[in-house]
Amino acid sequence: MNVLIVGAGPTGLTAAVELARQGFVPTIIDQRLEPSGLSRAVGISTSSLRLLAPSGVTEKLLQAGPALQGICGYFNDKLLLSLNFSEHLPHNDHDAFYPPLHCLPQDQTEAILTSRFRELGGEVGYGIAFVKLEQNDLSVAVTTTSEKAEYDFVIGADGIQSLVRQQLAVAFNGYELDEPWSVADVETSHWQHPQQFSAFLKSNGEMCVAAPIGKNRVRFVSNTADALNTLPINVNVHNIRRQSTFTISVRQAADYSVGRVHLAGDAAHCHSPVGGRGMNLGIADATQLASCLINNSSTNYHQLRYEHASKTISITERGRRLLSSDNKLSTLIKPTAMKFVNQSSFIKRRFVKSMLDD
Repeated sequence: MNVLIVGAGPTGLTAAVELARQGFVPTIIDQRLEPSGLSRAVGISTSSLRLLAPSGVTEKLLQAGPALQGICGYFNDKLLLSLNFSEHLPHNDHDAFYPPLHCLPQDQTEAILTSRFRELGGEVGYGIAFVKLEQNDLSVAVTTTSEKAEYDFVIGADGIQSLVRQQLAVAFNGYELDEPWSVADVETSHWQHPQQFSAFLKSNGEMCVAAPIGKNRVRFVSNTADALNTLPINVNVHNIRRQSTFTISVRQAADYSVGRVHLAGDAAHCHSPVGGRGMNLGIADATQLASCLINNSSTNYHQLRYEHASKTISITERGRRLLSSDNKLSTLIKPTAMKFVNQSSFIKRRFVKSMLDD
């Protein structure tokens, strides 16, 4: 089986590793000249750790970055919610071996996946851009900036602006959010919650979340143009590694599969970072698609993944609207809800289980 993967992000690399470990080393290309030093996603869910375990990637991920011990929630500058994962993990759950939330900069996740792919006999072709494709019932002819070749299957894992999706003329249905979002990757030795994921909600609808992603290193993401200024508490920043703004698309491809060409990750779906599901959805797409290709059942791929992503997008959007709402009722509900959850072991267990289920 001869497979081309377009895009060497977490989704494309996961598909490459999954195919290679079962004896089908694919060709993978990326128009970037070298691996990206930037890091968008950081949260790796229990589900992703479980999916990546057979390839040996999970063990390396767990060694490379921190497993978070809990979650805390603020309303304005008041700490109202504190949850320790170890106290609320489901008993006898097959996923309890893995942390509910593991954090690692995306570039490090990609480096680990790339290293494993090389161990399995593969190599990423950087500096090679996809140009166009033509397909028939038997193969897909692909033109890149380096050659024209035929493949049995093509996987488009080339992001939100996917050229593979555009070549297929697949609709990318959805909308853009009006407000700018921001990210700040900083170094600080005095962060109050070095082992917890932290959420800061404000009465004006602004919010900021924080995730430790290494020793003395924290990632902040906000629904405003300045994540650090949105924080309602003080943080002593020694160094800003990266600070930028971005816009969010909430979209889903109408078809994940057209003939022998399949879409995965951001090429198939995108949404806000609320819930931290984006990269994890892509990893699940990749493992499912690799399995379908190996088992000659690729016609089932769209049905298997579309509904799951659609549900995740819906849940994520409801959560985003609720958390960022500034109406009076929401301002009353949010702190009350946080206090209620903080006092209920049952709800805390359900919350942790939802993270494990992903």
